[in-house]
Amino acid sequence: MIGTVKGNGTTNQKQTYSFTDRSVTGGTYYYRLKQVDFNGKSEYSKIVAVKADNFNLVKVALYPNPASSSLNIDLTAFIPGTYSIKVASLTGAILKNQTISAGQVATLDVQSLTNGAYVLIVEGENFNQTNRFLKN
Repeated sequence: MIGTVKGNGTTNQKQTYSFTDRSVTGGTYYYRLKQVDFNGKSEYSKIVAVKADNFNLVKVALYPNPASSSLNIDLTAFIPGTYSIKVASLTGAILKNQTISAGQVATLDVQSLTNGAYVLIVEGENFNQTNRFLKN
């Protein structure tokens, strides 16, 4: 078992549930659901295969964009690990470099950057993603 989602009780209305498997790194994963009723009776769903080609399924969230003094980098949905965060100019020069851990929202001080466009590079094991942001 990788997780539990609390049910919404007995209803005739359509219900939607979701769960994020944070251990996914790429490959094929097999899932099934187990529904447990209030009386303890349980039932399993069919097994479903889910193919995750790369861990790049998760996107880095940046805010605010444009930023004036700080930029929040949201890695709460990432698998555990350490990630390198680099800020580069549009010409490729690395202007800032720091390391943050997954599972958190990190704050990057951008106050010293001149106003303009920049690239944020996030790198980890089997992960590489770039995002543009503006500094005002």
